[in-house]
Amino acid sequence: MDVEWQMTKFKETEIGKIPEDWAVRELGEIAGFQYGLGERAKETGEYVYLRITDITSDGFLNKTGLTFIGKDRVKKEWILKKNDVLVARTGASFGKTYLFDKEFKATYGGFLIRLLFKENIIGSNFFFQFSRSSLYWNQANNLVNGGAQPQFNANTISKLLVPCPPLHEQHAISKILSNLDAKIELNREMNATLESMAEALFKHWFVDFEFPDENGKPYKSSGGRMIESELGEIPEGWAIKRIDDVAEVMIGRTPPRKEAEWFTTEAIDVCWVSIKDMGKSGMFIFDTSEYLKQGAIQKFRIPIIPEGTVMLSFKLTVGRIGIASKAMASNEAIAQFQLKDSLISSKYLYFYLKNFNFESLGSTSSIATATNSDAIRDMHILVPNKKLVMVFERKVNEVIERIRGNLLECRTLSDIRDSLLPRLMSGKIRVPLNVVDKT
Repeated sequence: MDVEWQMTKFKETEIGKIPEDWAVRELGEIAGFQYGLGERAKETGEYVYLRITDITSDGFLNKTGLTFIGKDRVKKEWILKKNDVLVARTGASFGKTYLFDKEFKATYGGFLIRLLFKENIIGSNFFFQFSRSSLYWNQANNLVNGGAQPQFNANTISKLLVPCPPLHEQHAISKILSNLDAKIELNREMNATLESMAEALFKHWFVDFEFPDENGKPYKSSGGRMIESELGEIPEGWAIKRIDDVAEVMIGRTPPRKEAEWFTTEAIDVCWVSIKDMGKSGMFIFDTSEYLKQGAIQKFRIPIIPEGTVMLSFKLTVGRIGIASKAMASNEAIAQFQLKDSLISSKYLYFYLKNFNFESLGSTSSIATATNSDAIRDMHILVPNKKLVMVFERKVNEVIERIRGNLLECRTLSDIRDSLLPRLMSGKIRVPLNVVDKT
């Protein structure tokens, strides 16, 4: 098919140059606003009860830990419809959005606002894609003005300026970006399945102790000898050690924030991992939202985390776990475990920490969930037979490498999307006319 490109003339507007056949509208002119419910979430119910914490920073749904609400607490007007857009209205996550494109029954909580678009002017998917752009976020940050508890309420949101191409072009732009999103989400869902497979084997062998004995039969249920330990019964020949005995526990650091010259957003500098980065990265951490200059690493003696090292968040949000994909650094809310010998492997440690009860460490903070570095170093870890750890490593290695490959592909797709997004939203890249016509 021959591509028919549009010849574009631009005009100056409040949001910069856009094509002459586009308009700029305040969001309040093209959408209504509906605040969510103020109900208490439950572990079961007929409707998924979406909250701010269920939405990732890049607009995907985090299905881990979803809560529910009974149908008797939901009026018809608050039931989400396919392609509804939700926006977070308060706190550090203000402004992030989610396009509801699922088939399950759902409603939403009071810290979210549903946008009710005038569909003859703007498409919901187009606005969702716009809400990921710098044009959206620059306005959002200016409108909120950096309060201690940012409020992105309906009155504030209504002032957002939105580029409005003709509807058929909106749909074409949305389709390009949505296709990339769909592949990213598919990879993430595949990774969740793959990780659950590896974790199931870990639990079967190292929690239930049903690893193959010398006859290939499940150890514990076949009468394998068990001994008492401080963690309960464990197989004979295994040991309980302090994590400090099997790994050097290092804690990250933060340069003085008032010395802004140490912080960058350039990928050529040293990745500097935060809890937020760990929350959105998956098993392996490839990128971070902030970087540190090499001079900061040296001046403030910030520990470098070698590739393959397992990391654990232990302040504010306790229990996020990731593996460094390359040498990097972290802030002081993250511990890193540099293994001293080959008693255990990084993959074994990753799944051990995934199944660890961090509540047993207690809390040292009255204002947030936290523990301290001494408690981390004192954590007990089960050290199995070394040969069994090596067998486990071999069995899960292919699965782990597939997870890593999927994450790398997600990274590439995200880079493509993020490169296209500002150009499509400003009209600097136009969708070919014959593609627009067929959309």
